Amino acid sequence: MTDSFMDYSLLLTLSVLHFIALVSPGPDFAIIVKLASQQNRTVALACAFGIATAILIHCALSLTGMGILIANSVLAYTIIQLMGAAYLAWIGIAALTSAFKQWQATASTQKQTLDDKEQTIAAKPMATHRGFLIGFYTNLLNPKAMLFFITLLSALVPPDLDLATKITASGLFFALTALWFGGLAIVISKGDIKSMLERNSRYVDLITGILFVAVSVMIIRQLLLTL
Repeated sequence: MTDSFMDYSLLLTLSVLHFIALVSPGPDFAIIVKLASQQNRTVALACAFGIATAILIHCALSLTGMGILIANSVLAYTIIQLMGAAYLAWIGIAALTSAFKQWQATASTQKQTLDDKEQTIAAKPMATHRGFLIGFYTNLLNPKAMLFFITLLSALVPPDLDLATKITASGLFFALTALWFGGLAIVISKGDIKSMLERNSRYVDLITGILFVAVSVMIIRQLLLTL
Protein backbone atom coordinates (compact mmCIF):
# COMPACT_ATOMS: atom_id res chain seq x y z
CA MET A 1 0.00 0.00 0.00
CA THR A 2 2.86 2.36 0.85
CA ASP A 3 4.61 1.65 -2.44
CA SER A 4 1.38 2.33 -4.31
CA PHE A 5 0.93 5.63 -2.47
CA MET A 6 4.52 6.60 -3.22
CA ASP A 7 3.91 5.86 -6.90
CA TYR A 8 0.84 8.09 -7.03
CA SER A 9 2.66 10.79 -5.10
CA LEU A 10 5.53 10.63 -7.58
CA LEU A 11 3.14 10.83 -10.54
CA LEU A 12 1.47 13.89 -9.04
CA THR A 13 4.83 15.58 -8.43
CA LEU A 14 6.05 14.86 -11.95
CA SER A 15 2.77 16.10 -13.44
CA VAL A 16 2.88 19.39 -11.53
CA LEU A 17 6.53 20.06 -12.44
CA HIS A 18 5.90 19.19 -16.08
CA PHE A 19 2.85 21.45 -16.26
CA ILE A 20 4.85 24.36 -14.81
CA ALA A 21 7.44 23.80 -17.55
CA LEU A 22 4.69 23.62 -20.19
CA VAL A 23 3.14 26.98 -19.36
CA SER A 24 6.53 28.72 -19.36
CA PRO A 25 7.00 30.60 -22.67
CA GLY A 26 9.52 29.00 -25.03
CA PRO A 27 9.93 27.66 -28.59
CA ASP A 28 6.99 25.22 -28.22
CA PHE A 29 4.66 27.99 -27.04
CA ALA A 30 5.84 30.34 -29.78
CA ILE A 31 5.38 27.85 -32.62
CA ILE A 32 1.84 27.01 -31.46
CA VAL A 33 0.90 30.70 -31.37
CA LYS A 34 2.39 31.21 -34.84
CA LEU A 35 0.64 28.25 -36.49
CA ALA A 36 -2.68 28.68 -34.66
CA SER A 37 -2.86 32.33 -35.73
CA GLN A 38 -1.66 31.86 -39.32
CA GLN A 39 -2.87 28.39 -40.32
CA ASN A 40 -6.09 26.40 -39.89
CA ARG A 41 -6.89 24.77 -36.56
CA THR A 42 -6.05 21.25 -37.78
CA VAL A 43 -2.45 22.26 -38.53
CA ALA A 44 -2.08 23.86 -35.08
CA LEU A 45 -3.52 20.77 -33.37
CA ALA A 46 -1.17 18.55 -35.37
CA CYS A 47 1.71 20.73 -34.15
CA ALA A 48 0.54 20.21 -30.54
CA PHE A 49 0.51 16.44 -31.00
CA GLY A 50 3.93 16.64 -32.63
CA ILE A 51 5.29 18.35 -29.52
CA ALA A 52 3.59 15.76 -27.28
CA THR A 53 5.07 12.90 -29.33
CA ALA A 54 8.56 14.37 -29.03
CA ILE A 55 8.10 14.64 -25.25
CA LEU A 56 7.06 10.99 -25.18
CA ILE A 57 10.37 10.12 -26.85
CA HIS A 58 12.29 12.26 -24.33
CA CYS A 59 10.54 10.36 -21.54
CA ALA A 60 11.32 6.98 -23.04
CA LEU A 61 15.00 7.87 -23.50
CA SER A 62 15.28 9.24 -19.96
CA LEU A 63 13.40 6.42 -18.23
CA THR A 64 15.42 3.73 -20.03
CA GLY A 65 18.73 5.45 -19.25
CA MET A 66 19.44 6.22 -22.91
CA GLY A 67 19.10 9.95 -22.29
CA ILE A 68 21.87 9.91 -19.70
CA LEU A 69 24.12 7.93 -22.05
CA ILE A 70 23.55 10.50 -24.81
CA ALA A 71 24.15 13.43 -22.45
CA ASN A 72 27.37 11.83 -21.19
CA SER A 73 28.64 11.14 -24.71
CA VAL A 74 30.51 14.24 -25.89
CA LEU A 75 30.13 13.33 -29.57
CA ALA A 76 26.44 12.35 -29.41
CA TYR A 77 25.41 15.35 -27.34
CA THR A 78 27.45 17.74 -29.50
CA ILE A 79 25.71 16.41 -32.62
CA ILE A 80 22.30 16.86 -30.97
CA GLN A 81 23.20 20.40 -29.92
CA LEU A 82 24.36 21.31 -33.43
CA MET A 83 21.26 19.77 -35.03
CA GLY A 84 19.00 21.50 -32.54
CA ALA A 85 20.70 24.87 -32.95
CA ALA A 86 20.59 24.58 -36.76
CA TYR A 87 16.89 23.64 -36.81
CA LEU A 88 15.83 26.35 -34.38
CA ALA A 89 17.89 28.92 -36.28
CA TRP A 90 16.28 27.81 -39.56
CA ILE A 91 12.77 28.21 -38.13
CA GLY A 92 13.75 31.54 -36.57
CA ILE A 93 15.28 32.97 -39.73
CA ALA A 94 12.25 31.83 -41.75
CA ALA A 95 9.95 33.64 -39.29
CA LEU A 96 12.07 36.82 -39.42
CA THR A 97 12.09 36.66 -43.22
CA SER A 98 8.31 36.29 -43.21
CA ALA A 99 7.97 39.32 -40.91
CA PHE A 100 10.24 41.39 -43.18
CA LYS A 101 8.26 40.37 -46.29
CA GLN A 102 4.98 41.28 -44.61
CA TRP A 103 6.31 44.72 -43.73
CA GLN A 104 7.38 45.15 -47.36
CA ALA A 105 3.98 43.96 -48.59
CA THR A 106 2.19 46.32 -46.21
CA ALA A 107 4.30 49.26 -47.36
CA SER A 108 3.67 48.48 -51.03
CA THR A 109 -0.08 48.02 -50.63
CA GLN A 110 -1.02 51.18 -48.73
CA LYS A 111 -3.43 52.22 -51.51
CA GLN A 112 -5.11 48.81 -51.84
CA THR A 113 -8.34 47.84 -50.08
CA LEU A 114 -8.10 46.11 -46.73
CA ASP A 115 -9.20 42.81 -48.24
CA ASP A 116 -6.55 43.01 -50.95
CA LYS A 117 -3.87 43.82 -48.43
CA GLU A 118 -4.81 40.93 -46.16
CA GLN A 119 -4.73 38.61 -49.13
CA THR A 120 -1.27 39.84 -50.12
CA ILE A 121 0.31 39.21 -46.73
CA ALA A 122 -1.57 36.02 -45.78
CA ALA A 123 0.54 32.99 -44.90
CA LYS A 124 0.59 30.13 -47.38
CA PRO A 125 -1.60 27.15 -46.36
CA MET A 126 0.37 24.37 -44.69
CA ALA A 127 -0.24 20.62 -44.88
CA THR A 128 -1.36 18.99 -41.63
CA HIS A 129 1.56 16.56 -41.52
CA ARG A 130 3.98 19.46 -41.82
CA GLY A 131 2.43 21.07 -38.77
CA PHE A 132 3.02 17.82 -36.86
CA LEU A 133 6.64 17.63 -37.99
CA ILE A 134 7.35 21.26 -37.08
CA GLY A 135 6.06 20.68 -33.55
CA PHE A 136 7.86 17.34 -33.31
CA TYR A 137 11.27 18.61 -34.39
CA THR A 138 10.96 21.90 -32.47
CA ASN A 139 10.77 19.95 -29.22
CA LEU A 140 12.82 16.86 -30.08
CA LEU A 141 15.84 18.80 -31.36
CA ASN A 142 15.85 21.27 -28.47
CA PRO A 143 18.68 20.08 -26.18
CA LYS A 144 17.18 22.04 -23.30
CA ALA A 145 14.04 19.89 -23.48
CA MET A 146 16.11 16.71 -23.39
CA LEU A 147 18.16 17.94 -20.42
CA PHE A 148 14.98 18.93 -18.58
CA PHE A 149 13.63 15.40 -18.72
CA ILE A 150 16.98 13.79 -17.93
CA THR A 151 17.37 16.04 -14.89
CA LEU A 152 13.77 15.73 -13.73
CA LEU A 153 13.41 11.98 -14.13
CA SER A 154 16.88 11.01 -12.94
CA ALA A 155 16.41 13.15 -9.81
CA LEU A 156 12.91 11.98 -8.90
CA VAL A 157 12.46 8.52 -10.42
CA PRO A 158 14.22 5.68 -8.54
CA PRO A 159 16.01 3.11 -10.75
CA ASP A 160 13.84 0.27 -9.43
CA LEU A 161 10.54 1.99 -10.17
CA ASP A 162 8.00 -0.46 -11.61
CA LEU A 163 7.33 -0.45 -15.33
CA ALA A 164 3.63 0.37 -14.92
CA THR A 165 4.43 3.64 -13.13
CA LYS A 166 7.03 4.57 -15.77
CA ILE A 167 4.51 3.98 -18.56
CA THR A 168 1.85 5.93 -16.66
CA ALA A 169 4.26 8.84 -16.13
CA SER A 170 5.08 8.92 -19.85
CA GLY A 171 1.36 8.82 -20.68
CA LEU A 172 0.68 11.70 -18.30
CA PHE A 173 3.44 13.80 -19.87
CA PHE A 174 2.02 13.12 -23.33
CA ALA A 175 -1.58 13.85 -22.27
CA LEU A 176 -0.73 17.06 -20.38
CA THR A 177 1.32 18.34 -23.31
CA ALA A 178 -1.36 17.51 -25.89
CA LEU A 179 -4.11 19.03 -23.73
CA TRP A 180 -2.20 22.24 -22.94
CA PHE A 181 -0.92 23.00 -26.43
CA GLY A 182 -4.04 21.58 -28.09
CA GLY A 183 -6.21 23.80 -25.89
CA LEU A 184 -3.97 26.76 -26.63
CA ALA A 185 -4.29 26.07 -30.37
CA ILE A 186 -8.09 25.91 -30.12
CA VAL A 187 -8.35 29.16 -28.15
CA ILE A 188 -5.96 31.09 -30.42
CA SER A 189 -7.62 29.81 -33.61
CA LYS A 190 -11.03 31.15 -32.54
CA GLY A 191 -12.48 33.96 -34.63
CA ASP A 192 -11.78 37.19 -32.75
CA ILE A 193 -8.41 36.14 -31.32
CA LYS A 194 -7.20 34.72 -34.63
CA SER A 195 -8.36 37.80 -36.54
CA MET A 196 -6.48 40.07 -34.15
CA LEU A 197 -3.30 37.98 -34.40
CA GLU A 198 -3.63 37.72 -38.20
CA ARG A 199 -3.72 41.50 -38.43
CA ASN A 200 -0.51 41.55 -36.40
CA SER A 201 1.06 38.43 -37.91
CA ARG A 202 4.29 40.24 -38.74
CA TYR A 203 4.80 40.92 -35.02
CA VAL A 204 4.03 37.27 -34.20
CA ASP A 205 6.65 36.23 -36.76
CA LEU A 206 9.12 38.80 -35.46
CA ILE A 207 8.81 37.64 -31.83
CA THR A 208 8.90 33.97 -32.87
CA GLY A 209 11.98 34.55 -35.02
CA ILE A 210 13.84 36.44 -32.31
CA LEU A 211 13.03 33.74 -29.72
CA PHE A 212 14.12 30.84 -31.93
CA VAL A 213 17.33 32.53 -33.04
CA ALA A 214 18.10 33.53 -29.43
CA VAL A 215 17.69 29.94 -28.22
CA SER A 216 19.88 28.75 -31.10
CA VAL A 217 22.60 31.26 -30.19
CA MET A 218 22.39 30.20 -26.53
CA ILE A 219 22.87 26.54 -27.51
CA ILE A 220 25.92 27.36 -29.66
CA ARG A 221 27.34 29.61 -26.93
CA GLN A 222 26.92 26.83 -24.35
CA LEU A 223 28.56 24.38 -26.73
CA LEU A 224 31.55 26.66 -27.32
CA LEU A 225 32.01 27.19 -23.58
CA THR A 226 32.33 23.43 -23.05
CA LEU A 227 35.03 22.99 -25.69
